[in-house]
Amino acid sequence: MNSPHPDNLTATVFRALYPEFDLVTVGGMYIVYGPASPDTPFMYIADSLGAIARQISELENPDVELADLVAYDAAEPLPHRYPR
Repeated sequence: MNSPHPDNLTATVFRALYPEFDLVTVGGMYIVYGPASPDTPFMYIADSLGAIARQISELENPDVELADLVAYDAAEPLPHRYPR
């Protein structure tokens, strides 16, 4: 059976979101090398690409707080989803 999704979907999405970063996988660990800049870390290491993406996002958006995002979402609740 052929899957419509590649086996490395997470890595594919990460590379699409962060094309300026180099991604290396070693066993179950991800190593991400950032672009050369004195303001960013040389590399990120984690067992989850989500954790690395959060770290990159926090550095790129230092003035955005999680509490602000939650408050914004609470102001406009999602529409009700009816069962089929």
